[in-house]
Amino acid sequence: MKVRRLFGIGLGSSLEWYDFALYGFFVPVFAKLYFPVTDQHVSLLKAFSFFAIGFLVRPIGGLLFGRIGDKYGRVRCLQITPLLITLPTVFIAFLPTYEDIGILAPLLLLLSRIVQGLFIGGEYAGNMVYMCESSVNRRYFLGSLASCTGSFGIFLASSISSIIYWAFPIEFVESYGWRLAFLLSIFLGISAYYMRRNIGETLDYAALRRKQQVSHAPILDAIRENWAACLIALCFLFLHATTFYAVFTFMPALLSADTLTIPGMALRYVSLFLFCRLFLIPLIGLLAEQIGGRRVIRISALGFLLFSYPLFNLVNESQFPGSIVALGLFAFLTAINAGVVPGLLTEMLPAKTRYTTFSFALNAGFGVFGGLAPLVLQYFTEHPTSLNTAALYLMFCGLVALVGSFLMKQDKYGIV
Repeated sequence: MKVRRLFGIGLGSSLEWYDFALYGFFVPVFAKLYFPVTDQHVSLLKAFSFFAIGFLVRPIGGLLFGRIGDKYGRVRCLQITPLLITLPTVFIAFLPTYEDIGILAPLLLLLSRIVQGLFIGGEYAGNMVYMCESSVNRRYFLGSLASCTGSFGIFLASSISSIIYWAFPIEFVESYGWRLAFLLSIFLGISAYYMRRNIGETLDYAALRRKQQVSHAPILDAIRENWAACLIALCFLFLHATTFYAVFTFMPALLSADTLTIPGMALRYVSLFLFCRLFLIPLIGLLAEQIGGRRVIRISALGFLLFSYPLFNLVNESQFPGSIVALGLFAFLTAINAGVVPGLLTEMLPAKTRYTTFSFALNAGFGVFGGLAPLVLQYFTEHPTSLNTAALYLMFCGLVALVGSFLMKQDKYGIV
């Protein structure tokens, strides 16, 4: 795969995750500006609920763009999504606050998150499918690179956020500083669009066209032929999505609110861990090519099953640097998921309806499980009698993925 082609595909995925992650990193600001109530816990719950809503609509976008990708080609989707994603992000940058226009402010924010979620629904899955289908023998490695593009976007979002917190007074951050971070997406979106204008189709989709096997009703075909594979994929994505947003969205907010008094300090460590993941994830992809994706996903599942309880309690005890060490170990476990899941799902799903099934499963996993994770965990940690329930929730994610790995049987498509 040519470097320019690879970079163009990856830049669009980085844009998606940059745009979507910014809201999570500025949740305390959005809570104060758009949900001003006396109880900080209630304000954060409302802000996290809007974070979740943006995810809940992503499966719809996944089906829409997945249908286009299977019927008309992978490239068709990937050429339009960068500009579509940029529009609602820029709108958020100019959005008035609750103080300016009252209840209309959170309603417009809600609308922006819904539109953003719909457009993003087809981008990340399309990026993964495109990368994995561009080689026959290196699906896991190229899929891990696709995960890296998403991680890079989140790393960029956390870095920009932490720089803004560090460089400006909190008063400026809450008035104009956070808006600057959202405006940067304009340059990313336009760059991704121009770099994708002339990319070619994947090997798998080109083969479908030559054999005249392109699906004319991808959603119906996916339901009839791939429902079992989709359920098993959701087992893996339940672990992948939930633990990722628990570690990189909820836990930094928890640390910032309770222990790290310097604004943005938690985000600096998150940025460091995200940066380290960029080098670790491709190594996981190479490992999966050697020992198989099913074995690698079991390593991650067992890791969360065995270590979530002690690590989460160490984070929640709020003792620096122990809480940061625990956060780093959690980040390592999430890297294992990121390195193996794209290639594993590509192996499981036939090319005819791969974009549709992949998009729906990925967005359902991240939309329902990942998007709700910060909200669920925020609720648990505010109730002392349910404190350990948050850790048990992460352990349950590991158990579900472990069961899915035993249900999956290897053949041509990874399932019989």
